Amino acid sequence: GNNYFIETSHNDELFIINGEKFEAKTYCFGMKEGDPVKFLEGCALGVCVSAEILNLRSGNKCRVWCE
Repeated sequence: GNNYFIETSHNDELFIINGEKFEAKTYCFGMKEGDPVKFLEGCALGVCVSAEILNLRSGNKCRVWCE
């Protein structure tokens, strides 16, 4: 799949990836601006109810809501 970058990271809760807004279901620690991410579930276009992303720098996974 395609890799994307975190364009904005706010309070470990709100992320802009591929120009779309994603909100953490709990908290996503260590997800920093510029980090490369891969979508394990869901869609980078925001066309989903929820998604799981993998931070390729830290190895952390995060479940997010798609808005």
